[in-house]
Amino acid sequence: MIQRIQTLYLILAGICLFIASFADYVIMTVDETAYVFSAAGFMVNEQDLSRFPYFFVVPFTATLSFLAIGFFKFRRVQLTICRINYLLVLTLIVLMFTNAINFAEAVGATTEQVAYKAGFFMPVPALVFLILAQRGMKKDEALIKSIDRLR
Repeated sequence: MIQRIQTLYLILAGICLFIASFADYVIMTVDETAYVFSAAGFMVNEQDLSRFPYFFVVPFTATLSFLAIGFFKFRRVQLTICRINYLLVLTLIVLMFTNAINFAEAVGATTEQVAYKAGFFMPVPALVFLILAQRGMKKDEALIKSIDRLR
């Protein structure tokens, strides 16, 4: 059913991931030079240094969250989409963290020169919301199975 709590969780996960796709992740200031790590890649003084697939992966995971809402009549498909999205977001968090650390080491930034922004932390609540949505879907599936046993 579309009015279930997992729908709210999937919407919140999608919103968190859309925020992450447009916000900066990390800003490093080394010797008057600003290095920015965002979904578009790494930039030095607003010039592209390199591009990463975050620009495609982060909105794709947000779209998967909203797509799962549309499959409310097919609980198993919805659960599968949610699990795939969960794994993608978990992989995204690990890659963002390792790329931020590697880039900070490459430019020689110390911990005082690195500022983590909101976009860096947005996949974490999205992951929590996806876990909660998955729990709600499993409860619905168990409820349907128990009702089928009574017939």
